[in-house]
Amino acid sequence: MKFRMSLLVAEVAALVILGPASLQAQGYDTATLKGSTAVCVQVDPGLDDLSQYDLTEEEFQTAIELRLRIAGIRVLPYSTDLYKDPTIGFLVLRLSSRLDPVSKSYFAVGMELAYGQQAVLMRDRGVALLATTWRRNTIGTVGTAKVRQLVEGAKDLADMFANAFLSANTR
Repeated sequence: MKFRMSLLVAEVAALVILGPASLQAQGYDTATLKGSTAVCVQVDPGLDDLSQYDLTEEEFQTAIELRLRIAGIRVLPYSTDLYKDPTIGFLVLRLSSRLDPVSKSYFAVGMELAYGQQAVLMRDRGVALLATTWRRNTIGTVGTAKVRQLVEGAKDLADMFANAFLSANTR
């Protein structure tokens, strides 16, 4: 049982952690937020296993947006026009979960909050793209009776982002 749980957590960790190198390790991620004026929050669909426990993308989005507003960060609704303003970024929550196939009593969960904003390619300044410049993630397990605690985990990640955003944009 313990080995199966470790394997399940390792699978989710690989989903969340593996990928492009983060600027966080280099200490540049907070500095990249300087000059940002507003945020658009999005939640990637992916709550298939969790939706049966009455968790919705909207609930996560509302919780994150509220945390940011309380911190004094301007939050905007999604619009394709936002891509025209380089001072507006996109904060995306991604959740990966896997129900233990034997006991069906807990989930292994990976959660990532990432901020993407417009960036210019150094070798060709005519090329602008959306790049992830700040990210935090967490992994763990949660019992099926306590899946609502995942919303609290998303709020904690939102608080981390708010602290970084505000420290980069002191008034």
